[in-house]
Amino acid sequence: MMEADSLSRIADAHINCGRPYEAVVAAQSAYTISLEIEHPWGQANSGYQLARALVETGAYEEALTIALQSTEVARSLTFNVLLFVNLLALGLVYQALLFPEKALQVHLEGLEVSKQVPSPRYVGLSFSLLCVDAALSGEWDAPSHYARQMLDTRDPQVVVCPEAPAGLK
Repeated sequence: MMEADSLSRIADAHINCGRPYEAVVAAQSAYTISLEIEHPWGQANSGYQLARALVETGAYEEALTIALQSTEVARSLTFNVLLFVNLLALGLVYQALLFPEKALQVHLEGLEVSKQVPSPRYVGLSFSLLCVDAALSGEWDAPSHYARQMLDTRDPQVVVCPEAPAGLK
């Protein structure tokens, strides 16, 4: 379990640093381990990382398969954050496949889940993704509405990614 969790974190770091192919390798390893040991939390955690990485590499159909599987696993768990991130990833896959209506439906569900998580950042992220979904649908009033709601949820006092101290750069 610890190896799969560590590989999922490595995959996340690779995605965030613009190295999606390395992320696919790490996330696929984590996902395989989680399947082999029948660990649903690991499947949900590594599945959304793998889906995100696959979208970044253009492997959309594989990303959709993984996103659907890991979202179903996440629905069976009691940890709302895992369900939220899996819905987020599934919606991103639908966006990449140019299915904005499906992305909108999934991200609306994600918004409802995000309201149960004790962080307004998740609600704000949901609104920003809904803004993209609506724009892809060609509905120009809705993106503005979602963007305003996203801005209303922002807390300028919260630092999400503080700058590293000078000695660590």
